[in-house]
Amino acid sequence: MAVMEGGIQRWIAEGRPLEKGEVVVTPASFTPRPREGVIATKEEVLAAVRSGDPWLLDVRRDSEFTGEEKRAARGGHIPGAVNVLWKDALGADWSVKDAGELEDMYANAGFGPETSTITYCQAGVRAAFTHLVLTALGHDEVRTYDGSWEEWGNDASVPIITGRS
Repeated sequence: MAVMEGGIQRWIAEGRPLEKGEVVVTPASFTPRPREGVIATKEEVLAAVRSGDPWLLDVRRDSEFTGEEKRAARGGHIPGAVNVLWKDALGADWSVKDAGELEDMYANAGFGPETSTITYCQAGVRAAFTHLVLTALGHDEVRTYDGSWEEWGNDASVPIITGRS
């Protein structure tokens, strides 16, 4: 895997070449080797809601967090979650901001290097990006709830909060 610093937006802005046409992919075999402790389950998130630890970091848009934008059976957020938009880790050119600025941003939201954290979003993609950023900053206790709001918001048996509280 590779991370394209600044994404395709920066690539194009720098005038780098793009190719058009059909891509021919050679078949290959992939054997996943999942690492323990990277993914959080719904049950682990529910335990975090009850205990307050680890902290829940919702990286969706404010409208998703408050429930104004409903992308599951129910809108809102997981009780106790703190909202920090994933994209706030990026500069105007789509590259990742410098480490000091990122540490300040996350620390101001309560997520210091020692904070045990579970990230989530709608389907896990934005949460995985934030997981990568926090890990690169040296945060050791980070997991991602890959079921994210897609799973949580569609399960009427788990608690939610709407609005900002």
